[in-house]
Amino acid sequence: MKKSVIFILLFLSLNGLYAMEAGESVGGTFPYNQLPAELDCMVMKKVPQDVFPIAPEDAVQDVAEYAHGNMVNSVAVFPDGQRVVSGGDDWKVKIADAKTGEVLVEYAHNYCVNSVVPFSDGQRVVSGGLDKKVKIADAKTGKILVEYAHSGWVNSAASFPDEQRVVSGGNDGKVKIADAKTGKVLVEYAHAGYVNSVVPFLDGQRYVLSVAPFLEHLLSGGNDHKVKIVDAKTGDVLAEHAHDYCVNSVAPFSNGQRVVSGGLDKKVRIADADTGEVLVEYAHAGYVRSVAPFPDGQRVVSGGDDWKVKIVDAKTGDVQAEYAHAGYVRSVAPFPDGQRVVSGGDDGNVKIKSIVPLLLAQHRLKNPTLFQLFLLNRLQEKLLKDKEPLLIGLSDRVTLEQMLDLKKLLKVEKSKSKTKNPIWRLQLKGPADFVPQDADASEQDARGSEKSARERTSGLRDRCSVM
Repeated sequence: MKKSVIFILLFLSLNGLYAMEAGESVGGTFPYNQLPAELDCMVMKKVPQDVFPIAPEDAVQDVAEYAHGNMVNSVAVFPDGQRVVSGGDDWKVKIADAKTGEVLVEYAHNYCVNSVVPFSDGQRVVSGGLDKKVKIADAKTGKILVEYAHSGWVNSAASFPDEQRVVSGGNDGKVKIADAKTGKVLVEYAHAGYVNSVVPFLDGQRYVLSVAPFLEHLLSGGNDHKVKIVDAKTGDVLAEHAHDYCVNSVAPFSNGQRVVSGGLDKKVRIADADTGEVLVEYAHAGYVRSVAPFPDGQRVVSGGDDWKVKIVDAKTGDVQAEYAHAGYVRSVAPFPDGQRVVSGGDDGNVKIKSIVPLLLAQHRLKNPTLFQLFLLNRLQEKLLKDKEPLLIGLSDRVTLEQMLDLKKLLKVEKSKSKTKNPIWRLQLKGPADFVPQDADASEQDARGSEKSARERTSGLRDRCSVM
């Protein structure tokens, strides 16, 4: 049989019809996903495609899920990535295993829980809710260690990186910074509106907050809708920028240079923390309820009333991955490893998803060849699902050279296979192979960037929709 014999294989798959030709003689017909290694040396015929097959909604995988008895208002991840914490309208705070979803510990407020965040030491959790209380609890037992009060609903609470202080904000228009051991309020600042979200920077010197106008201001047309970066010692506003309507959620990036925010204008905005200049913007199809940057500063995650969780490139605003809840998404947070997210919403469920496949979803080629589609499908199945190395041929290698972002995610080394054509071995890079691009990226990233406190559900939504 001549070596130049061309084999045309036609088969249907989830990605459509493929046509391939091999440069080596390989006898027989092979079912999809059971092709011999020699066919990795093939050259695919070019067939123009308008849509890249790996859509954002296909770029996630289920990890674990658990339920509250009512809507979930807040979720966050422990710094070690082993546990998640959530709070909801069932009045409960639940701490669960991030791999299995098994609830390990729970404790209660006297009304709906709006905000939950673990301390950076992983030993405590701070929470706040409609009972007007801020509670600090032991993360292993659920025992309440400390509590203090606002004179209105507590919409947001978080711990400072020093673990000595907590900050909270609520419908009394107050931001309170309290001693984490005693609950004594050290300082407080008044704002002309409901404090929807307040989160400290990792430097411990600043916090970022959003304020929704009081009802009487809404009725009189006095709309602020601003994101403010405030000096934690003096209460002075250092920088600010505005949305077109009430802001529900804010969070700083780990390096302190940017902040991300989302609100009832359905927009997510990433802004310079020093000047307030908006650098990137993208939209949901409904109110944005929760936003948070990933530890590496390269992506953000957001959730909203379109029932969607979106993972987005922080530099371009391009959606890399997304998935849905069966109701409004109230809270989202990334894991420290940058490969998972947790979310909660009106369906009463806390969902933990793996977003490793989004590495492939980044490559939305305008006119991908069938060769490229085939290669990426092999990568999706072998590397991401089966976790097995993949042997590729010369043409595959050339394809990878054209996909620079994808190439950076893979280890490519020459195989010991003794075939006539060169063969390379692919493996996904592990966390140790990546160099964080943000100078401050470290284990401490989880302190500020995992948490994205957001507004109380119906009450604030109704107030902000009066106009």
